[in-house]
This record gives sequence, structure tokens and C-alpha cells, in this order.
Amino acid sequence: MLKKINLRLLLTIIISLADDAIIILILFFILSWFGIEMPIWLIIILAIVFSIITYVLYRTLKKNPLLGFENMVGKSGIAINKITRDGIIKIGRELWAAKASQENIEEGEEVTVIAQTGLKLTVIRKNLEES
Repeated sequence: MLKKINLRLLLTIIISLADDAIIILILFFILSWFGIEMPIWLIIILAIVFSIITYVLYRTLKKNPLLGFENMVGKSGIAINKITRDGIIKIGRELWAAKASQENIEEGEEVTVIAQTGLKLTVIRKNLEES
């Protein structure tokens, strides 16, 4: 299955590579018009440095977002207290207000988020999800 392309990441890489190409063209061609010669080894080193910067930028922007409001459905956590109508669960290092989908969930049980309304998560027992 094809992964969804991150447009922001793609544009950043294209712009960064275009900047690198423009700088190298300036160094190589335009400066030579004015009688300023750059050694080819310096141009190659600059190209390598710019490529490394582009790669670091790519790796930085490629990282998955931290837990947050938009991406909680499907996450797993642990019930901090008994969840009847209302309770608290822990996902990663964050505490979230939660409510049980159908039946009560005991303290310490693993849960899975099935829905989100505002800042409140609707959860089910992890073993219910698997069956």
C-alpha cells in the first residue's frame, strides 16, 4: 500500500535542493565571469555540505508527530482509575479524560481509543478490540 505523501516535506526538500543548485551555479559560473576562480574541490565540498543539510532537514521533518489532539483514535493506554461514566487513562506520558464505550473498565486495564469528542476519549478494553 502506498504511503501518503507529506506535501510539506516534499516542498521543503525541493526548495532546499533548488537553493543548493543555485548557490553552486553562482559559485561556478557567475564568479568565473568576474575572474574569480573557485577550485573544483571546494565546489564539491560545498555540494556535499548542502546535501547533508538537506538530509538532516528531511529527517527532522519526517518524524512522526507527538501524541496530540488530532491523532488519538487507535492509540493504546492504561486506565489510571476505574472508568464508568468518566475516568482517566494514560497514553505515553500524557493523562487523558476518558469514558468507557459500553462496560466499566477496571484500574490498570489496557484500553484502546475508539473515538474522540473534544478532549474526551472514548475507550474500550484492549481484549474486546482483539475479539
